[in-house]
Amino acid sequence: MGQRFVPDAYIFRQLIYRNVGTRENPRPLPNGLDIPAAMGSERAYQLLGELGETDYQNYPEQMQKMQTWLASLTTDEWTETLYNAWLYNFYPLVETSGEGYPAFMRSQTWLDKQLNTLLGSFAELKHDTILYAKQVYAEMGGGPPPPPPEPPKGYVEPIPEFYARLAALTAMTLQGLDGRGLLDEADRTSLDTLENLVRELQTIAEKELRLEPLTEEQYTTIRFYGGQLEELPMAAADSDMEDPNARRYMEEEPQAAVIADIATDPAQGLALEIAVGRVNPIYVVVPIVEADGSIYLQVARGGTFSYYEFPWKISDRLTDEKWRTMLDEGDAPPQPSWTDSFLVDEVEYQELSRAIFEFQRDLTSAYWDRLPDYLPETGTGIDQVRDEITALQEGGQYLGHKLMNSQVLSFDLQSETLAVVTTQETWQDTLYDASMDYPDLNDEVLNQRGPYRLQVTYTLEWVETEYGGYWEVTGFVYAEAPPEFE
Repeated sequence: MGQRFVPDAYIFRQLIYRNVGTRENPRPLPNGLDIPAAMGSERAYQLLGELGETDYQNYPEQMQKMQTWLASLTTDEWTETLYNAWLYNFYPLVETSGEGYPAFMRSQTWLDKQLNTLLGSFAELKHDTILYAKQVYAEMGGGPPPPPPEPPKGYVEPIPEFYARLAALTAMTLQGLDGRGLLDEADRTSLDTLENLVRELQTIAEKELRLEPLTEEQYTTIRFYGGQLEELPMAAADSDMEDPNARRYMEEEPQAAVIADIATDPAQGLALEIAVGRVNPIYVVVPIVEADGSIYLQVARGGTFSYYEFPWKISDRLTDEKWRTMLDEGDAPPQPSWTDSFLVDEVEYQELSRAIFEFQRDLTSAYWDRLPDYLPETGTGIDQVRDEITALQEGGQYLGHKLMNSQVLSFDLQSETLAVVTTQETWQDTLYDASMDYPDLNDEVLNQRGPYRLQVTYTLEWVETEYGGYWEVTGFVYAEAPPEFE
């Protein structure tokens, strides 16, 4: 849905030679940060200064001109096309968060993260891409599954105005296509789904800012919103059946990585490429409000764009396929230097955390299915669990051992092949009467205990294989014994 005139192209044109720079020192290519700076982002302009971009002759004057022009645009002008409305959605991301917002949003680092998010979305817009996703199917078992860990309470980045504008853009898209007879039922359902989801996220964000507890339904929305987003590209996917309700399929693996060139310097034979790479994990400390009004802090994990911007020879234009190959082979250029304020290398403890989580999951299954074989053959603490499971089985009972919470207290990497990790875990147990050889929905509940806390010290060893290696829990010790059943 490209337009003959788009605001960003005009801004870029006004900020390169011959409008900016001299014949001896021209500014041949723009910078992605020009867009948020023109929208009024003081941090974007500061970063441009640190990069030397504002030193070009006439740059400050031209930037002031662009800021004045953008500020003069009316809401009707911003929303007259879908393209403009997409850019209009960026404004809440460049605003500084003041009192009333969570602490993690009131830092300069967060401003830099927001600029990264904005430019990643801008790269998607310039690429005019379709996001691909494939459906996921859960494997069904013969009886009830073991009790899953208590899911953590999710959090929505609380920018209500952003969600309101995104909902308006979605409604505008629906009305525009519908009014031109270009909207079939599948697309109407997709747009309705997106608008309803975004409205719900807006409501959640408003409650978070008011420090109001969320409902279980709202936490469920946060937990499974990805499934709703997954439906959108699937609805636009291909089907080889005449039935319009037939299951759709994707011809490509899901890819977030796309690339587009947005400016050309013919004198040097270069184009400015902007791109989205792989999705990065992001960690922030957020306040969670309980039903009784009490508040605690929790580390929340989400996903965020990785944004790239670099010059490239126009004789070798990069396609999405070439770009993805560069990412896979480690040949991608570094991300902009200003992203260093919030980007860090993944820590070496990630695989240790993963090994402990897998052990906790296997421990739950071992109690539930009365199968100690889920655990390592022997080890400190493991032999005790085996004896307990055997005793329960002989007594015609089994245990629903549910993990409510787990926090790592310390990592101690003693050598390349040996590590000690201490955690604080919260569990809740249900004791069942075993009517059959495997758990049944009709089994009688005999007793319950918890939630209760345990401090656990794990020993992990590195296991080498021909395909690489992995960490494995080989023993654990409780600082205190679990409470007895009443």
